[in-house]
Amino acid sequence: MRNNRELTKELENAAKNEKQKEILYLCVLMHIHAGHGSVSSDTAKYIRKLLEEKKVVVGQISSSGEIEIYRQKFGIIDGEVYSLDQGGKIVSLHNGTLLSMAQDMHGLCSFAYSDILGLIAVDQDGQVHIRSGQSYIEIPLKAKIVSVSAYLSNYMMLDDKGSVYTNINMDLSNWTDLRYIYVGLNSAAGVKRWSGNIVASGVGDIEPLSNVAKVYTYHGRERHYIALFVNGEAKDDEGKTYRDVTAVALDGDGYYYVAKDGNVYKRPYEKPQELYKATEKHVEELLIGRGEVFIL
Repeated sequence: MRNNRELTKELENAAKNEKQKEILYLCVLMHIHAGHGSVSSDTAKYIRKLLEEKKVVVGQISSSGEIEIYRQKFGIIDGEVYSLDQGGKIVSLHNGTLLSMAQDMHGLCSFAYSDILGLIAVDQDGQVHIRSGQSYIEIPLKAKIVSVSAYLSNYMMLDDKGSVYTNINMDLSNWTDLRYIYVGLNSAAGVKRWSGNIVASGVGDIEPLSNVAKVYTYHGRERHYIALFVNGEAKDDEGKTYRDVTAVALDGDGYYYVAKDGNVYKRPYEKPQELYKATEKHVEELLIGRGEVFIL
């Protein structure tokens, strides 16, 4: 049996950030204080499993080791995909032209669009800007907004403290300390900052999950969700697990996910998966609008 110093050094090398190292040291200390003279191979295996669960493949890590807040930077507007460029302007991914209704905007960090709400954009100072909407949107006056999500007539905003502001009629008592928000058809979801636990509305009870990076929900004739974990695994509400995944989405016809090799797969609800499209690029996002899948 190797000594504590050798095993701890080996496990430390496996830790990818400060938070993983904290987990490592805590486990080793608990093991030793429990009266064990050295770290057994079984304990080392268990610690490696914890580190693997915390390995970050999806999402950005801050200098402190925390997963950074997810800011929505892509959107479908009039059938075309737009994104934020380096200057924080909303440009077409097709030809690079500025979005006409947002030509005076710059320094944005997040935006969302729906035909009913119009454009909701957030700048680096946390100010909210609205264009072309047909519905009333209440802008938080004292909060610094960092991300926004919208679908049809529903919207949700996330501030820098992890609190949400929304027009959806739901209990918000557990919607605190979030780093991710999503609004889907008749549904919404969020992810807690450190634990990666899910909070959701409109899709019934979601099984307890942790270390989640993103989650997508859908409430049409049936209720569905799919969660993407920080370590690149994904799991849907039917219990199917997918490995080495970079992006996921879902719509009325089923789940979509992208494998590490760039191939996009579709799994119709309660049916086997099928190859949807073969690509040879790293896919960061999947967007679905009006039945069309956009691979980014």
